Amino acid sequence: MLYDNVVPEMSEDGFRERIAYIRFAFRSKKAEVDSSRLAEALLTTFQEGYNGNHQPFPRNSLTLHRGRIAGDGKPFARLADHWYPPTRFSTYNRASLPGEGVFYCSSGNGTSLLELRPQAGQVISMMTCQISKHPILLKWISRTDLFGLHQLDGRRGEFERLCSEIYSHGTASPQQYMISGAYARLFFRLDFVDGLAYSSIATECKGVNVALKGAVADRYVQPLSFRAFVVTEAWGPFDFRVRCIAEAATPSGTGEIPWEPVTGCEGHIVNGSIFERPRGTAIGKTICSRLESDDASPDAPG
Repeated sequence: MLYDNVVPEMSEDGFRERIAYIRFAFRSKKAEVDSSRLAEALLTTFQEGYNGNHQPFPRNSLTLHRGRIAGDGKPFARLADHWYPPTRFSTYNRASLPGEGVFYCSSGNGTSLLELRPQAGQVISMMTCQISKHPILLKWISRTDLFGLHQLDGRRGEFERLCSEIYSHGTASPQQYMISGAYARLFFRLDFVDGLAYSSIATECKGVNVALKGAVADRYVQPLSFRAFVVTEAWGPFDFRVRCIAEAATPSGTGEIPWEPVTGCEGHIVNGSIFERPRGTAIGKTICSRLESDDASPDAPG
């Protein structure tokens, strides 16, 4: 058990009934769901089903990307603009509930760009960073079952399969975000979990997103470099063309980003094809080469 104030251990039928109710709630309208029953089911399935597994990664072994759309058409000028928003502005999201500070990023700038679903004319500021904590402890939730968690015995396997279904399914309502966010909150209450790694819906689960506890990000995320793009064409939310317009090294001591213009970029297509490019293809020393190397291996970040 993960907490001292847990309910008495339930029967197998009781556990399966609660798993079934969460699945029902995830695909149903809010008015059809008993919120108290759902809250109890989320807590008890976590307590009874999660066995504490997590995956350790060495310090600075994960190269991660966080992109944001700049509101005024210019790259963000400060490091703070690339960070997670103040908790008073946070809302429902894949791994957080309103009022929580979570640092969202992706393994590969291609995945990060696709997650933004940008429109033509928008400018995107992208930060490349690493995590200096050692080890980095992530709870892995993946449709591909990279670590064999779906094969665990009994309720532990049921719990892992349920999490994979929820985090590999595109959310269409605040209630669905509430369910995934509630599980994230429970994971984040554990000292031995620094964040979640889960499939990117924008990439049809080929890419990986990472959600870090705000306190972990504030202490251990280290910016490496920055790049800015303008979206020159958009044929759909996951099919567009970008052109590099600026780049920068690490920020100054006061957090200022030392942007320098990029000239001569002919533009780069961003869509699902970035996951099909073989490693080692000579694409040029631009964003394309990094899209290839960072995003071509979806089963592990970095």
